[in-house]
Amino acid sequence: MISAATRLHAVYWSVDIFDEWIRNAVNKKLSTEESVLRFQHIMNEMFPDALISRSRYERLIDSMTNHPKDRHVLAAAVIAEADVLVTIDVNDFPKDSVEPYNIEIQTPDQFVRHQAALNPMRFLEGFLSRASERNKLSIARGSGPLFPEDIALFLRDGPSRMPETGQYILTLLKF
Repeated sequence: MISAATRLHAVYWSVDIFDEWIRNAVNKKLSTEESVLRFQHIMNEMFPDALISRSRYERLIDSMTNHPKDRHVLAAAVIAEADVLVTIDVNDFPKDSVEPYNIEIQTPDQFVRHQAALNPMRFLEGFLSRASERNKLSIARGSGPLFPEDIALFLRDGPSRMPETGQYILTLLKF
């Protein structure tokens, strides 16, 4: 969501994508259902045009040729007229399944890095703004300060699978 805040691209998701995300987060004990639902509500408020209803893409699901468990994802991307589909599960979207729709598959790390490269200073400005918000929340919760470098290191070294983005941010912060 770093580059989404800079408005360098539009974001879309579907009801099915959120349902899957909630189910996985709760089943893997990454978060409580209440917390994830609150996050979903915030995301839908922040990006009111992002939600694609199932009725819009449902008829396409069976015609998709990618991995069966992710056909709803590709169908929603087709309806959104997406240029890029961002996923960790890149192997579930073989080239021949997305090529007819001119959709490129990228990991979150690749996507954010590509967006950042379009306008590095605008990206850094958006990142620093978000980092400031997170710092205020961290202090308000009594967790102490959370510096931009801390966030970049977490992206680079943590479980987020965004090592290139984290390193890129660290490089930008050294200006």
